[in-house]
Amino acid sequence: MKNFNKITELILITASLLTIVILWDTKIIYPVKLMFILFHEASHALATFLTGGKIVGIELNNNLSGGCVAEGGSNLLIALSGYPGSFLIAALLFFSAYNKN
Repeated sequence: MKNFNKITELILITASLLTIVILWDTKIIYPVKLMFILFHEASHALATFLTGGKIVGIELNNNLSGGCVAEGGSNLLIALSGYPGSFLIAALLFFSAYNKN
């Protein structure tokens, strides 16, 4: 039974990824893209905060761009934090959905 659950889980994850790839340029996936932009900008904001800077503002735009305006902090760490940080946030959300029983 345990192997059946693992196979079912793998099939569902694969089907989800294929669905996202197929629907990538549609309005259905647009909210997901905005969520990842929010994760990206929040990662810059967190790096700013952790390196002693001040967050002036975060901006998300309809054209799927964004920005985090900061004062102070480590410019290098703030600049490098966007993609790894958004990946970690998404991974935490993904794995938090699992029931560990």
